[in-house]
Amino acid sequence: MPSSIHEKFRKIKPRSLRRTMKGIGREPRQLPKLKDEKRINQPLDIVDEKTRQTERVLGDLTQAKRVIKLQEEFPRGTLPELVAMDWLNSRHHHYFYQVEVLGGRRAGGLVPDFVLPKGGEALAILVQGTYWHEGFENVQKTQTAVERLKGSIVFGQRISEVVEVWDRKLFEDRDRVMGLAVVGIGVGR
Repeated sequence: MPSSIHEKFRKIKPRSLRRTMKGIGREPRQLPKLKDEKRINQPLDIVDEKTRQTERVLGDLTQAKRVIKLQEEFPRGTLPELVAMDWLNSRHHHYFYQVEVLGGRRAGGLVPDFVLPKGGEALAILVQGTYWHEGFENVQKTQTAVERLKGSIVFGQRISEVVEVWDRKLFEDRDRVMGLAVVGIGVGR
């Protein structure tokens, strides 16, 4: 006969409670090894389709993940812009993103993708997509925009140089293209 109520309840446990308490206090069981000696419970690297597509374009999964994360913060940024932003961030460059110059788009002004302060002056980087900027009419508009940007004032600094970075070149060799861009040298299409 049980001496207390607690002993009585300890002996008569519902089945569901017995199942949940079965493994408490024991060491976890070792899982069997596969033929190639990997554990079954090894964590899987789960990557969504959007990240895989970005990886195919960029050729690097780690970079693709960083760019996707930037896209959450800047949803209107294009893939080439976000790749350039990732490069600038990784090199700790100070920049302004999508700054309205001469009134911005609505007032007939311009919006350079990046403006990098350099001493008393600034460098503007325009990230160009081949699809939108390659036609003859668009090339003329881009050249006009580059000329209008030179000499403009952004946050009290005069834009002394404007560099165009093309998406194809950026995807091919990001380090070289962006390294040249931040010193004021553009790489052709």
